[in-house]
Amino acid sequence: LTLTGTDATSGMDQMRFSTDGGTNWTAWEAFSLTKSNFSLPTGDGVKTVQVQLKDKSGLSSVSFSDSIILDTVLPTGSIDINSGATYTNSTSVTLNLSATDDNIDTMSFSTDGINYSTPEIYATSKAFTLPAGDGSKTVSVKYYDKAGNVSIVYSKAITLDTTVPTGTVKINNDAAYTNSLSITLTLTGTDLTSGLDQMRFSTDGGTNWTAWEVFSTSKFMTFGSGDG
Repeated sequence: LTLTGTDATSGMDQMRFSTDGGTNWTAWEAFSLTKSNFSLPTGDGVKTVQVQLKDKSGLSSVSFSDSIILDTVLPTGSIDINSGATYTNSTSVTLNLSATDDNIDTMSFSTDGINYSTPEIYATSKAFTLPAGDGSKTVSVKYYDKAGNVSIVYSKAITLDTTVPTGTVKINNDAAYTNSLSITLTLTGTDLTSGLDQMRFSTDGGTNWTAWEVFSTSKFMTFGSGDG
């Protein structure tokens, strides 16, 4: 507690305190500009402290008061990356954030679980840059409330894959000729980070493509008419 008091005649002498609206008071004690280790009533919420001052002639002042919010509960929350995606092909992602606390204030982030960014104002989303290099990336967040409580660490992982797949295609087992418009494609593909997922096809040099479909090692197709 920080106090001020003025008595121009006999001077300040004593002070006492109340936390229940003036019903009960502490014992009178020597006046001081500060009061350390003052115990507020238990239970979160608004706490009001009243003080009365007494001068050396024995005259007591009216009571003066100030209020503060007691908050002993840690914030809780969660984090997601790109709305729960398992993979990303870019280091630029969006963090989806949620914190629960009546007095939520700031948040900070880490990608190594040790070093955290400077706390910034809490928001439900944040543009974030992952560390470079393909592989699993973990982002951790801590939430802070206005009373100085810090949440436990919440973390989420996503796999960064910036390397394009490689593969091959063979028509009718690599035959040079066919007498039918119906053909069978034999396909191979490699992707070491996120794994192969889908494939699509073009027969006009890549101008028009079929819809994406689940990857398979073979595909039955039909060419358009005309020899060549």
